[in-house]
Amino acid sequence: MTIAKTFRYSHTIGFLSATGRGFTNPVDLAINSKGVLYVLNRAGPETPVRLPSKRVSMVTVDEEWLGEWGTGGRNDGEFWWPSSIAIDSLDNVYVADEALQRISIFDQKGKFLDKWGVKGSLEGQLGRPSCIRFDLKENLWLTDSANHKVQQFTKEGEFLSAWGERGKNPGHFEGPWGLALTSTGDSMSPTGETTVSNATAAWASSLMSSTGTSKRPAFTGRLVL
Repeated sequence: MTIAKTFRYSHTIGFLSATGRGFTNPVDLAINSKGVLYVLNRAGPETPVRLPSKRVSMVTVDEEWLGEWGTGGRNDGEFWWPSSIAIDSLDNVYVADEALQRISIFDQKGKFLDKWGVKGSLEGQLGRPSCIRFDLKENLWLTDSANHKVQQFTKEGEFLSAWGERGKNPGHFEGPWGLALTSTGDSMSPTGETTVSNATAAWASSLMSSTGTSKRPAFTGRLVL
């Protein structure tokens, strides 16, 4: 196996906290043009006491706390099973929600702007969107976990393309939960069983939780840099 790059530990940001400073099950993060980290907190079970913990936290790499926004719920601008976050060139924030089957759009201060997404299994429909990433053309790629495929949309939600199907052979997926784009825009997605399907580039990885299983991120309150 060829190792392209190694990473050296720098420091840890955050601690377990239901609201305010710290995080509650941080599942994803994105960085805007000003270097602000937007941390997506999935939190715990959907009970009234835990709904305020489903939020986006804003911090810097130097641990400066800038605020938070969002709450749990099913209305516009609210989260139920938030799964992934991405930021466009205008610093607008996009949040995928597995349970609500939608992509919600906010400005950089958390003001709700728009949403798109329709639940279903056809091309252009969503089945538990688990990860979203922008390519160089600002098209939005997402892993469609329940539909076992990768889809591509404009950032306004217009369907562009899709590929993949359920299975264990090369090119197949089993509940994909992650997406990375190369510098040329090729997409790669680890599945729930640590195999990787890749459009063109030779690349391999796995998503591992603290238990050693290749499922979703473990319940923690820290970011390790």
